[in-house]
Amino acid sequence: MDERQTLGFVLRHVFQIEPAVIKSLPDLLKMLCERHYRKLSIPALLDEYLIAALRQNPDFQKWPLDIIVPNGAAFWEFLNERWPFFIRASRGGTMTTQEKPTQLKYPGPEDLPFGHDAVRVHIDNLFEDGLLTPVEWEWNQALDQKWTRVGLLGNKVENTELRFEELGKNIDRVLPSKSSAPQDWLKFASRYAQARMLWTQITPAKRAQFQASFEQLCVHANQQFYDWLITNYGGIFNYPASSPLMVHHIPGYISHQLKGKQCQRAAFILMDGLAIDQWLILKDTVKKQGLSVPIEECAVFAWLPSITPISRQSAYSGKVPRYLANTLHRTDQDEAGW
Repeated sequence: MDERQTLGFVLRHVFQIEPAVIKSLPDLLKMLCERHYRKLSIPALLDEYLIAALRQNPDFQKWPLDIIVPNGAAFWEFLNERWPFFIRASRGGTMTTQEKPTQLKYPGPEDLPFGHDAVRVHIDNLFEDGLLTPVEWEWNQALDQKWTRVGLLGNKVENTELRFEELGKNIDRVLPSKSSAPQDWLKFASRYAQARMLWTQITPAKRAQFQASFEQLCVHANQQFYDWLITNYGGIFNYPASSPLMVHHIPGYISHQLKGKQCQRAAFILMDGLAIDQWLILKDTVKKQGLSVPIEECAVFAWLPSITPISRQSAYSGKVPRYLANTLHRTDQDEAGW
């Protein structure tokens, strides 16, 4: 095989992406939703091959493929910008904050086929998981379909409760098992954190309705995770730094990003004791305050016990705790380790 055939073979059989079958806008959206939802880490050379193949389709000429194919955070922003256009075109009422979105940040078509069968199946999950942000809308004029309403914030209480109910239906079904890959647990952690955050925002009446079932879900999830840890935790520390899985992989990952020119400068800001559900609240707040850069999220495992002298030192130094024996009981060695 020549180089192009080799790249196509790897893309097809390793990442389950076949450029030849991506012929329409729904095909493209479906592929991008699945790729970025799964957080696939695809080498730049394969992305270049994929983008070049997609560029051969005239329907994709105006799409910012160089940005939204490799960058999941940018792709979610791209969809967020166009969601109001779809709702308006679907006779979904009017926006409560403004009649029409301002200038789009990302070039490309305004109207996307969110309602197509191949795309619609992903939309409610994207809003439930917090990857897409509901738009403020006149709730009583909106389409009476759950997959649409979950992306509308006309009535914040109703939207929050709908998202919680829909997420609750799915979260137990996708709960990883004792034999699951570590990446499955990290992905589940984000959905679990969304549920925990929404739990604090729903009405007391709704909490009373779901109190027993939600507590049972939390107990079951924690027991499943504990069982997985006992069996698998000891073997995940030596994963490659190009795809970080634990906190001590972070320095190597940043170095890899810099060497690959995927960023020019990098800062490592560590917030002690910030849970994922608390991060979701912080992220939502900074977005509302005007943060205009895409946020690409990636969860990692802490070292156990996840206390400051152990896990934080490991994160800054890039070393496993066994190599930090002389400073394990100190909290003043972060700068030296970094």
